[in-house]
Amino acid sequence: METACARLFGEVGVEILMDIVVEGSVTFDDLAKAISFWDVEEDCENARWVREMATVPFPRRR
Repeated sequence: METACARLFGEVGVEILMDIVVEGSVTFDDLAKAISFWDVEEDCENARWVREMATVPFPRRR
């Protein structure tokens, strides 16, 4: 059964996810951990994108 949290990654555009990270609210690593915790389907394009972005060094906003 898919949770509302898991659906978030399928329904929210990558632009919004990127904005949230750039804003400094969360990191791609945080999002990748959430994807694993909520068992987001592997075929979810946003989940794959987040996991890929989590491997790239991204400076944290101060």
